[in-house]
Amino acid sequence: MSRLLGILVAILILSLMLFLHELGHFLMGRKLGFTVVEFSIFMGPRLFSFERNGIRYSLKAIPLGASVEFSGEYPEENEDYVLKKGDFYERPKWARALTLLAGPFMNILTALIVFIILFSATGFAKTRVAGIDSGSLAREAGMKAGEQILSIDGYKVRTDLDFSISQMVLDPAQAKEPASNYTILTQDPQTGEEKSYEIKPRMEDSYVFGIVMDFSDNKNIISTIDKEINPHAGSFVPGDEILKVDGQEVNPTNLIPTLRASSSDSERTFTINRGGKTKDIQVKPSAVPAPVPLGISLTLVEKPGFSVVPYTFQYMWSYLKGTGKVLGQVFQGRARAQDTLTGPVGIVSVFSGVVTSEFNVGLKLIQIFNLFAVISLALGATNLLPIPPLDGGQLLLLIIESIRRKRLSLKAQNIVTMIGVVFVLGLAALALGFDILRIFKK
Repeated sequence: MSRLLGILVAILILSLMLFLHELGHFLMGRKLGFTVVEFSIFMGPRLFSFERNGIRYSLKAIPLGASVEFSGEYPEENEDYVLKKGDFYERPKWARALTLLAGPFMNILTALIVFIILFSATGFAKTRVAGIDSGSLAREAGMKAGEQILSIDGYKVRTDLDFSISQMVLDPAQAKEPASNYTILTQDPQTGEEKSYEIKPRMEDSYVFGIVMDFSDNKNIISTIDKEINPHAGSFVPGDEILKVDGQEVNPTNLIPTLRASSSDSERTFTINRGGKTKDIQVKPSAVPAPVPLGISLTLVEKPGFSVVPYTFQYMWSYLKGTGKVLGQVFQGRARAQDTLTGPVGIVSVFSGVVTSEFNVGLKLIQIFNLFAVISLALGATNLLPIPPLDGGQLLLLIIESIRRKRLSLKAQNIVTMIGVVFVLGLAALALGFDILRIFKK
């Protein structure tokens, strides 16, 4: 599939999320007696439209997003305008609040449904320890399989996502230098006894061969080599297929663990297929300082049944909580904004990359479903932030109106909205810049 087609599919998927958002506003508004002027799919000039029950339905030229226009939504644009029945500001405040909330709610509901389908099909991991790797930090601390993880460095762990995020929010400098010690709190599921383990991060040499693999078509193909990481990587040629390592046959599943098993810079023998000819070459790895892994594997639930529902709710909360934690580190200067902020261009790029990948159809669909659910959840939650012109910002103005018992003056509304617009556009421009940098780095 061409890159262009992949981008088009990605844009349409993103547009579906925005369509569902506007559909939420539309359906709730209709239910509560708001007069809808127009419901549009996509943006820009109209390609065609038709009218039914007094509502214009339009398809527009730019394939991105959707919109719904309520009657009397901007009465201040005309000083002589008199509110009519069904106008946006004629309806009671509770009805306006529900209509504003319906858009984000639709995105969050969509994410919930997609996650439930996804986890029902693929399963999920519980926070119970299934195994401890030898030579890992957890093994050195004395942790054992079967224990339930409660928290890591004070960060509560209720899902496997919490487990991943808890390690991300530890000092990011851990990637370059050993972080300070931290604790893992566990509980014995049988007795309820809690235990606290002190984890002591440290660095040790990791032996790497300076190659990046392409496992498409179920083959071990070397896509690129990096002689800066390993000067001996020049013995390989991009396109080489690795058949054996030290006489042991390897496949896409066991190749990486086999290479990571190198514990010294001793040469290893690779049997490769190069241009249809089989040959053996000897390659030495290079020592690269790296953090010793925590080394904990979690228990998988392959057939979750009804337990998928409470797990999905908890997983979604873990995602929102973790996102807030990571963004907090950005503002504290402990994490780089370019590693965390992604805009529409980045989202399209990620979706397009999955669509055009060489993965089998099943794996590709799983990745697309997961991205769709995650971004839908993020879209719904972001729109609830109390920043005009987001839905949450409009709810904030509605709360102020309820307290004052009258709307803010047009001047005050314009000032508040302008501040919000500048903030949102500035953030969008920053995310766009990071997206473009990522694309050029590829």
